[in-house]
Amino acid sequence: MKPFAELAAAVTTGKVKAVWAVGGKVPDEAAAAKIAGVELLVVQAVNVGPLTGPATVLLPATPHAEMDGTFVNFEGRAQRFELAYAPKGEARPHWAIVADISAQLGKPLPWQSTREVFEALSPKLGAALGDFK
Repeated sequence: MKPFAELAAAVTTGKVKAVWAVGGKVPDEAAAAKIAGVELLVVQAVNVGPLTGPATVLLPATPHAEMDGTFVNFEGRAQRFELAYAPKGEARPHWAIVADISAQLGKPLPWQSTREVFEALSPKLGAALGDFK
């Protein structure tokens, strides 16, 4: 993984012409301003952030309260969460947005639910999940 500032420099020099940002938080506001100048900026985010305003395409993603999922906390323990509220507007879970775009590009992903995403990707984490299923 390369530093965020390196991406900003690549945009500034014209080496990078398109960016797909997943999430609205950025580690450096000055670098975000440089990235905002890219020719094509796709932002997939839950909240407004430094890249959502200048986005060429904005893909509204659901926050944790509006989807099911699993995360690993700071202690390294996997925890599951469940949908508490129906998604607002056109917001969708991140995985569903990616699956739809992948299908449109002719590379459909086999996932139809959050559970299927977990079952497909969790083996790649090795021992990190322990016996969590």
